[in-house]
Amino acid sequence: VVKGGILEVGVQTYGGGLWHTWFDRDLTVAGRVILRKEIAGSVSYSHRLVRIEEPIMRVPSLAIHLDRGVNDGFKVNTQTHLLPILATSLKAEANKVSSESDSVESGKKENDKTGSSNVKHHPILLQLLASKLECEPGDICDFELQACDTQPSIVAGAAKEFVFSGRLDNLCMSFCSLKALIDATSSDSSLEEEPGIRMVALFDHEECGSNSAQGAGSPVVLDAMSRITDFFSPNSKVSFFF
Repeated sequence: VVKGGILEVGVQTYGGGLWHTWFDRDLTVAGRVILRKEIAGSVSYSHRLVRIEEPIMRVPSLAIHLDRGVNDGFKVNTQTHLLPILATSLKAEANKVSSESDSVESGKKENDKTGSSNVKHHPILLQLLASKLECEPGDICDFELQACDTQPSIVAGAAKEFVFSGRLDNLCMSFCSLKALIDATSSDSSLEEEPGIRMVALFDHEECGSNSAQGAGSPVVLDAMSRITDFFSPNSKVSFFF
């Protein structure tokens, strides 16, 4: 998105959120990038995790003299208000990372063959990702990124008793559960006398109903448990309960 000479990043909100808290924060992006490599006529794809540490985006608030009624109540329009600014179009051209740059243009031509959607993204964003991943912009086939705050989580308060952080629910608890499971099975003898099965189930899309194929409302766990029990005890009636 380009408005008034400013490059904006098209984003989509996920689930329910306190959207007003996203204003005036130092934002960056993190997620997964799919890279395409061609060696001796053979094409391969790889997934790489990426996080740009420095702030590259911001959703600025409008100055008070341009919106005198904002303190009487501000309703966030997620489609028009939550578009982070990335750079000016003039600066992008000055840095030679505009859509006419040779490296990105060659990448576009190659990605057109593979159905990539990179032609829809700002070249300066692709350049940032490529620099972080130590690859060429044309190697980026697709990506799944999230906007995130660059301010680190901290333990604070006068008595250091509060955790000031985002994502406490549910990413933090997911990490704690998985870490506990790993620690509980760290030794070879930890499962020798275990009568039960230690398991952690982590699902996607809790914020939007859990009804996706990998959500908690799907039959993925029931199907998995049924296949496991049927494999170890094919004639057992237990398998039919799952």
